[in-house]
Amino acid sequence: MKGHLFHLHLHLHLLSLTTGFFQLWTRTPYLSYSKMAFPCFYPLYSLPPLTPAELHRYSRHIVLPDCGLIGQKKLKSSSVLCIGAGGLGSPILLYLAAAGIGHLGIVDSDVVDRTNLQRQIIHSDADVGRLKVDSARDSILALNPSITVTSFEEELTPSNFSPIIDRNWDVVIDGTDNFPSKYLISDACEFLSLPWIYSAVQGFTGHLGVFNYGPDPISYRDFIPDPPQPGDVPSCAEGGFWVLSQGLWELCRPLRS
Repeated sequence: MKGHLFHLHLHLHLLSLTTGFFQLWTRTPYLSYSKMAFPCFYPLYSLPPLTPAELHRYSRHIVLPDCGLIGQKKLKSSSVLCIGAGGLGSPILLYLAAAGIGHLGIVDSDVVDRTNLQRQIIHSDADVGRLKVDSARDSILALNPSITVTSFEEELTPSNFSPIIDRNWDVVIDGTDNFPSKYLISDACEFLSLPWIYSAVQGFTGHLGVFNYGPDPISYRDFIPDPPQPGDVPSCAEGGFWVLSQGLWELCRPLRS
């Protein structure tokens, strides 16, 4: 019972850490990342200008007191790496592109299968058989052609993570569906002091959290110290999940980015 309460408390703490993330990102007058992964200061004049078309596109952001013109410029100057372009990665990639994140990175080695289309909304029926990174890039640029997309057509492994996850990214998004990848992302981001946003969905439930962020950062290994034994957690193909459960969880993640 004590262990269950600990994990419940820790999970609630993880969720509470995320509530001010977007506001801090957009309100802080200057934003960059140091080795400690906290906002540090650089002059406002280094923020990229917005074109007239961008001012019009993001006008509903700019009128928000918690965002404003400076906040939108910071979104344009930011870089987010999303590892996985499947069920978890699809919604957040689209929302971050729509929000005006200036540079999006996508890591995935898989191809689109028709069974993906029930939940992986960044892909369409015409994309079946295509690489997910290509399909996702085309959907992102169709939505917002002014942003930059970098694709990594490979699976993240211990031998190749170093050139992919580096300090050029402001935030890393976990869109993977297996524990080894999540622990690898955790260890790489902890080593680089990069904040990363975690999500997992199974059936009708899910988890959402931010790691390596704030004055007392929490690690994924604090949340789940040991991976489950093989077979303890069913795969998506084995256990399935309800598409609206995934959608509701992923709708929360852009605010955490």
